[in-house]
Amino acid sequence: DVNGDTSVDVNDEYIELYNSTGSPINLNGWEIYEGANLAHTFGAGDNIPAGGTFTIVDSAVGGVITNVTGASAFSDAGLGIGNGDVISLYDPNTNTYVIVNLGAGNAPLVTDAENAILANHATATQEGTTEITGATVSGQSTQRAVDGGSTFVNETPTAGATNLCFAA
Repeated sequence: DVNGDTSVDVNDEYIELYNSTGSPINLNGWEIYEGANLAHTFGAGDNIPAGGTFTIVDSAVGGVITNVTGASAFSDAGLGIGNGDVISLYDPNTNTYVIVNLGAGNAPLVTDAENAILANHATATQEGTTEITGATVSGQSTQRAVDGGSTFVNETPTAGATNLCFAA
């Protein structure tokens, strides 16, 4: 319930970035794509402290972001995240992007997401391979298991704690 309205629903969708390093990360210019749509561009002053989080909340929530620990902002264009969707993160400092597929496969959606990034950043390269989480569960957070491996699990959302880690 990131907006504190006592109900957990589609308006409480969020993407959380976690900084596992010992130094702050400046997010200025970074972009998050939901499918082929640019969902958020980080601005000057958007940083993730060492060991901290930055949470992007669906812009449909409106009002004030509550129940989120750490830095946060509303998405620019909404999230609309669901099973089978593709989330991408572009870093202008390294001209690279990562892709997470929230479901089993959906190659055309991955291609659409990649094409959207490349339309804006023609020389960008993908970092690693596309992560595939397996099926998501409505009302739960898809996150990497705390086993240090590549297993994903669906658990109770905990905004401000590590949830979906797809970029070191």
